[in-house]
Amino acid sequence: MKEYKFIFKNIWKASPTYIGVNALNVVLQYITFAVSLLFYKVIVDLFIYGQPEMKKVIAGLVIFYALKIVCESYNNWVVNIFNNLQQIKIREYVSSLIYHKCKNIDIECYEEAEFYDEYARAIDDGPGRLQDTANLVSSFLAALLKIGTVIGLFFSLGYIFIIVAVIYCVQSWLTLKLTNRLFYRGYLLDTPINRRTDYINGIFKGYQYVKELKLYRAYDFFTRRFAYMKDQLKSLKKRRVADLLKILFTSNLAGSCLKAFVNIYVIYQIVQGRYTVGDFTLVFASVIALSESVSGIINTLPNLKNNKKIIGSLIRLLNQEERAYGNATLSEKEQVEIDIEDVSFAYPNEKERNVLSHISLQIREGEKIAIVGENGSGKSTFLKLLMGLYEPTEGKMAIGGREYFEYDREEWRKLFGVVFQDYLIYQVSIAQNILFKENLDEEDEKLVWEALEFSGLASKVRSLEKGINSVLFREFSEEGVFLSGGEYQRLAI
Repeated sequence: MKEYKFIFKNIWKASPTYIGVNALNVVLQYITFAVSLLFYKVIVDLFIYGQPEMKKVIAGLVIFYALKIVCESYNNWVVNIFNNLQQIKIREYVSSLIYHKCKNIDIECYEEAEFYDEYARAIDDGPGRLQDTANLVSSFLAALLKIGTVIGLFFSLGYIFIIVAVIYCVQSWLTLKLTNRLFYRGYLLDTPINRRTDYINGIFKGYQYVKELKLYRAYDFFTRRFAYMKDQLKSLKKRRVADLLKILFTSNLAGSCLKAFVNIYVIYQIVQGRYTVGDFTLVFASVIALSESVSGIINTLPNLKNNKKIIGSLIRLLNQEERAYGNATLSEKEQVEIDIEDVSFAYPNEKERNVLSHISLQIREGEKIAIVGENGSGKSTFLKLLMGLYEPTEGKMAIGGREYFEYDREEWRKLFGVVFQDYLIYQVSIAQNILFKENLDEEDEKLVWEALEFSGLASKVRSLEKGINSVLFREFSEEGVFLSGGEYQRLAI
């Protein structure tokens, strides 16, 4: 139940009116359904067995259809307009929770395959699943209300209908269980393949890969790999479709036999004078309603269970334990020394092999230090440890006499300016690449130009029509500009 509590709690925070509006819709749809079932029986029996007053009949018809029009109009507004508008709010709210969490998750988590699969499911599917699940819950409750009403009507007509209804529900439940197991198993098998095909799509979409795709064998290599994974998906889906057809054929055959039995039985009872023609209309409509409601539950529950598992992944991501940080800060006047004492480190997925072993080093303020070593000797790892992206396996790393976890997280990160060897340039403006700020004031622009002068890129940016507001690449602007490889390096600096 924690998943559903999480869903409705966060929907309430994102859009307080959503739950009330949809709850009213369920109630109105149920009222329309219940009135419809009884209305036609009364009208048929009235004309066959009685002498109705036409004014009262017409008044009844007007009231009935007015109710239907109001309820259907409200339903159309909720489903097609209101819920679509609220979807934006709900997705935005949940995405903000995910993005905030991702900022604080330890980098080593991303290197664990099991966590990364859950992370991919949560970030890709999580935001949309909250509203989807809430809608499914509404459909499920509406179907249960209809089934309860139909069973109550059957009880008034005879025990034989109760037996048929129970058999129908049991048969539908078995179908549900089998299809649910089939779909979820397929979802788990598809996730890693979909993640890999998404990666290849990103390669063909990304500007940074264009040169290699044209010059080398990368195009053929990745298209063959993409085709292979699509064949894998196709093969998995073919097997699932074959299994699903067997289940649905058996279920539909059993359901059709039960419906035929009920209709024949009611016709026999009318001939014997035990039921009225209106009763036949009631039973016929009730059987259709029972069938549709049970089918609705069959279609709803597998999705509910699958959504519950994805929401579970989202909850685990949001509850992922974060490293505890203190609130210490560094004064600008404070003399700072970096002390590394007997530090060793092994990556979480290779704990048996140390990348760094027993490193000790002291760096005083104002010193310039070059760390030299062969490829793979641990230079980048050393910097990541210094920045607190990883925790040493042994030893300690301190700045100003305190270890990184004693400082406020943001204060610690302000100490470092790093250009990694696999640096990234973002598809936003040049100024936004430097400051990551949406709107720049005069002081911000001054800072940007100082940075460009320092890195030697200022003259190039001045030659651009929009200067520091020039957007890079074409993802967000048709007028996006492209720089040379060296200019991108200067921008990263």
